[in-house]
Amino acid sequence: MGFIAILIGASRPIVSERPGYPPPYLSMGNSIYESQARKVFDYNQFRIKILTGVRGAGKTYPVHEHILNKYFKKGEYFVLVRETQEEVDNMLAGAFWDSYLLDDKKYKGHQYTTMGNKVIIDGIIVGYAVALSTYGKFRGAVSPVGQRAVKSRREQELEEQIEEMEEFVKNNIEKTTTAFFDEFIPLTPKMSDDKRYHGFLHFLETVFRFRRNCMVILCGNITKPYDIFLENFNFKQPLDISYGIKKSYTIYKPSYPIKPLAVWCHIKPNPKWLAAREESIVGMITRGKEEDMFSTGNAYVNTDVRYITGKPDKRKAMYNLSDGERRVTFWKSLERNKYYITEPTRNNYTTYVFDIKLCRPDNRLILKSLETAIAEIFESGLIEFENAKVFDTFVNILPTKRSKK
Repeated sequence: MGFIAILIGASRPIVSERPGYPPPYLSMGNSIYESQARKVFDYNQFRIKILTGVRGAGKTYPVHEHILNKYFKKGEYFVLVRETQEEVDNMLAGAFWDSYLLDDKKYKGHQYTTMGNKVIIDGIIVGYAVALSTYGKFRGAVSPVGQRAVKSRREQELEEQIEEMEEFVKNNIEKTTTAFFDEFIPLTPKMSDDKRYHGFLHFLETVFRFRRNCMVILCGNITKPYDIFLENFNFKQPLDISYGIKKSYTIYKPSYPIKPLAVWCHIKPNPKWLAAREESIVGMITRGKEEDMFSTGNAYVNTDVRYITGKPDKRKAMYNLSDGERRVTFWKSLERNKYYITEPTRNNYTTYVFDIKLCRPDNRLILKSLETAIAEIFESGLIEFENAKVFDTFVNILPTKRSKK
């Protein structure tokens, strides 16, 4: 799934300009907060680096700094990843680099440009941008045998760019050492979690294959107790979203020892940034309800999630609920006014969907009365969940975005 980048129609280089954001002390702050974000790059044994935090907390600045240092000190290149082509276009239209970082004397005296899906320094291509959704369309499935797909002119251009990027990696296989996935938790997802995650795996397989001298960096906002990337990077759920550094390791497998896998820093915004934020127009509007701006999908960030603990009551499976890809099983307690939602147990229960477009021979459109009843039961706090993944799946199946206050 996943790959390609772009800035179609950019016939001339785009040169970095100061975008008008606050100076870096508001995003990076005092040394204690700077070092918190930069510290992930000191853990050399962990090949996956993750930075999360609210928008403006200082995630991208240290990543750009690290990538620039790798190029200027070692001549190493990188690839950029965003979920959609539109995001790639917007990212490169702004010349990519943080302009305040380029004010540093270490990086002055160079020309920073972008051209199409390429990031260029002093006329040398140092990075390529890729979109998971576009790459998946052309590289994520096998074409029907004996059929020749008719592609639009736009599709032909995108596929040519895929081939160009793959050629770049092939010709610079040892130099291309970093993959940077910006906004791996998009605020407005266009792909399902499963497709975005597996698309990223296919992308990494294409770029790095069996190489070991490589690094993966991910940045994003996080407000939910579950994320498919962090779960598969072996961080336990519900996620610990306290500030600071967390580490994960590979799962044990015979003949393969446990090894460091990922280091994750959830960044605490510095006091100067927070003070400036509170007095900004958006800060005043969202004061006391900041999660409204940073939640993703049906985040239900104000909901006190109840998980199943101990031995549950005697219960009866009622039906499955599905979003067309994932399913959960809905149970009713036989002892009290309580309900449970778990991973799907069997396939022979009736499966309900909330969108008529998802109806299949084995899926039924849920009755409006049942939909309303489930939403009311949930918002009354009468449902316990097997784990954070089940909770996340359930709230994204529901068509409502209401949250319990």
